[in-house]
Amino acid sequence: MLLSSRLAWQLKLSNGLTVQLGRDSEKDRVEDRLARFVSAFPQTLAKSRQRLDYVDLRYSSGFAAARH
Repeated sequence: MLLSSRLAWQLKLSNGLTVQLGRDSEKDRVEDRLARFVSAFPQTLAKSRQRLDYVDLRYSSGFAAARH
């Protein structure tokens, strides 16, 4: 887990996936964003056959995923 100089959190998982969590705020906490992702993962990205490199959780209504 990394904390940038701008106080933005980023995770690097053992499978190589980078998870951009962003900064903590009163309206949208990092823990809440991560919980939404963990809840949605089995129904979405876990079913994909493509290997993802990056997931961006800094959106209040969902997340973005990409390959580099």
